[in-house]
Amino acid sequence: VFGICAEAAVYGSFYASQHLLPHCNIMSRLTSYLGSVSDAAIFSELRNTTMIPCQRYLFDIPEDIAYFNCAYMSPLLKNVVSAGQEGVARKAQPWRITPPDFFAMPERARALFAKLINATADNIAIVPACSYGTATAAQNLPVSKGQKLLVLQDQFPSNVY
Repeated sequence: VFGICAEAAVYGSFYASQHLLPHCNIMSRLTSYLGSVSDAAIFSELRNTTMIPCQRYLFDIPEDIAYFNCAYMSPLLKNVVSAGQEGVARKAQPWRITPPDFFAMPERARALFAKLINATADNIAIVPACSYGTATAAQNLPVSKGQKLLVLQDQFPSNVY
């Protein structure tokens, strides 16, 4: 089962960190496309993506700021801020929110990500945090006494206890 962070799949904010910046552009486009462009157009562009130029303009970061503390809190993409404002505006009028509204965007995000990695939407889990998804996957791996596990040195988050 492939796990993705809910924020990454739906909002793209996880990918705003400096060490994952090349993915930021892809997730930004995926986020903005969720309601406006066909799936075929999205994947045509995503599959042809190579190294990208500077993406600083996608964030509200002043030119004199070099922000590297993304492990603490990453800056949000401008379109993520906009999506958040739209969500707050929707919540201000809860009588307009219907039960299908809770599932439409996450289900489309699961389907799009599944298509991107050649899987099915049923193989994609949206979890509240990457650490939760990693811990859940680790807890569900059948490990027997005497088996050897290969782990990355100094990995974060650590699943070795």
